[in-house]
Amino acid sequence: MPAIGLVQVIYEDVTHNMRKYLFLALVLIVQNTFSQDLTCKDFKNGEFLILPNAYDLNTLRVTRQNGKQIETNESGNDLLVNIKYVDDCNYFLSYDPETEGFDDVSEMINKAGGLRISMTKIVGDTLYYKSVFKNDTINYVRNGRMVKLR
Repeated sequence: MPAIGLVQVIYEDVTHNMRKYLFLALVLIVQNTFSQDLTCKDFKNGEFLILPNAYDLNTLRVTRQNGKQIETNESGNDLLVNIKYVDDCNYFLSYDPETEGFDDVSEMINKAGGLRISMTKIVGDTLYYKSVFKNDTINYVRNGRMVKLR
């Protein structure tokens, strides 16, 4: 192959790769420019997943609307939960005694005034939170993550 032909092949290859990288860079810039940063308010209504952690190995599907949430466990059982907001990033959860999943733990949480949730940070579509349950004998603190689905 003559030297000029080899140079032309290399030039076309480099130009093609540069176009791919330029396109990728443009897509990333547009995505970051038009992506919406979520706030605590974005976690008041919608559908979410509470992810497993060291304390609870189960995933919960959560549907929230107007101060209520339905927690659905992996077995398909639902639990109705009331949400009382202190502000956009802090709230209390109490369990509805009329639902099938209501148990002794739910009753203990309700008697203590509910489970206090503090949203600590939001990264992308994931909310990090701290939940606190405290009564006369128990002081339980747990960190968790909730992903916004829609």
